[in-house]
Amino acid sequence: MKVKEVEKIWGVSCGALAVYKCMPLLREAEASNALMRKAWMRYPVLGGVFAGAYFFGLQLPVKFF
Repeated sequence: MKVKEVEKIWGVSCGALAVYKCMPLLREAEASNALMRKAWMRYPVLGGVFAGAYFFGLQLPVKFF
């Protein structure tokens, strides 16, 4: 049970870091693309980045350790 909690915390921290690092790229895309300027478009992009990094973060310890 504790291992699963640590794995989830690791995945969430990986996802949060990816979203933090993605924000400048998203702002740059908003400056050049009209679709990215839409307010509703920010959430699916950030959600996808978070989901991808969360999944990668969960798989990382399994693959290497």
